[in-house]
Amino acid sequence: MKKIFTNLFLLATIFMASTSLSAQTYIINDGGSYEVMTGGSASRTKTFSIANPRPCDQLTFNNSQSGWASGGVKVKATYFDGSSEEIASGKKDGSHTVSLNRKIVKQLDFWGTGTLKKTISNIKLTMSSYADAPTATSWNPTAVIGSADETVSNYTISSSIGIVNGNKITIPYNPNTSDRNITVTVNVSGQTVTKTIVQTKNIVTYSAWQLSASSNVSSVASSGGTVTITASAWRTYTNSNGQPGGTQNGTISYSPSVGSMSGNIWNIPENTENPRTNTIVVSCVENPSLTKTITVTQDSTSGGGTGGEESDWELKTSFKTKYKVLTGNLD
Repeated sequence: MKKIFTNLFLLATIFMASTSLSAQTYIINDGGSYEVMTGGSASRTKTFSIANPRPCDQLTFNNSQSGWASGGVKVKATYFDGSSEEIASGKKDGSHTVSLNRKIVKQLDFWGTGTLKKTISNIKLTMSSYADAPTATSWNPTAVIGSADETVSNYTISSSIGIVNGNKITIPYNPNTSDRNITVTVNVSGQTVTKTIVQTKNIVTYSAWQLSASSNVSSVASSGGTVTITASAWRTYTNSNGQPGGTQNGTISYSPSVGSMSGNIWNIPENTENPRTNTIVVSCVENPSLTKTITVTQDSTSGGGTGGEESDWELKTSFKTKYKVLTGNLD
């Protein structure tokens, strides 16, 4: 089955809005008058054959008949694929418009019905625009500019963005946070139409920042040691343009109560005082209020207990000193 030059449209997965070109091109523009029924009520057929069929928007014509006449004018359209249908029936005196919804008309036949004379005039068949003016969503739409049998016409398509493959333009995702214009040019049998497709911006939606932090040990020796901090900050995001979402990683900041940092390694110095609890605050740079606190305990190198108490060594030393002062003997 032959491909017929179809309506020109933009196929988008989630939404499409389009408008037509305002300029009109006539396939038939006949200002003559033709009798399709005589005064003696004999019907006549007036045929308009179209050598180079095109998609059509509408047919307009005038019918002149007296108020005494019955019936009216009928019109049959024959399409490029060989099918036909009656598109107007009983059109009486006056001007008439028939919508053709961009069907490809090959022939039109007018004839009168009823009684008395009927005359048609000012017959105009308007050609459809060769492209829509769509507002594309930023999904990943395929712009279908139409398919054509080579016997109908030759056509070329170009686009400022996207890949043209025959009668289709594949428009990629719009990664930008602002709308962008895509210029599509269609040339059909020497007639060129340029359209601008507005592809909407990408809207990125983020979740709240998350933070996790842990250490490989919960205590270190009194002489000091190293602690490995494992921390990460992240948030997820989605795109409105149909691209997959993902995860954005944040930056980690460390604030230790003692010692220093080398990357994520916490270097804790010797503790010569009472046993202590060392702390390190891990935070997310992108959201400083998001913090985690890790504690690492540490004994004292002096072996000191709780405040005010002397060790066994201190007691013995103190006793010997006092004994020497009193007796002059070290033993």
